[in-house]
Amino acid sequence: MKYCKKCQCETIRLPNSNNRCKPCANATSTVYRLANPEKAKADCAAWRKANPEKNKEWRAANPEKHRESVKASQKAKAEKFALYEAYYLANHPRVNPSINSVN
Repeated sequence: MKYCKKCQCETIRLPNSNNRCKPCANATSTVYRLANPEKAKADCAAWRKANPEKNKEWRAANPEKHRESVKASQKAKAEKFALYEAYYLANHPRVNPSINSVN
């Protein structure tokens, strides 16, 4: 444990992140992921593809967390589809004849 001048506390140093303390490294990566969501998703997908055995190990070790994440993903997809369907039904002239289509 070393003292971090930025955090003003004793913390663990991470060797793979330029020897920064763990809270500082987490904060920096969170800011980057929020600023670059497409790059962050691509990086995550590339890591998952390169490390399938680690994914299997994590799922086996954390079945409840895995189930919760799958359920949350399914719920988000269902909500997104429902919004799309409502938009389509309201704005498509074949489905909603009350919309005046331009001929």
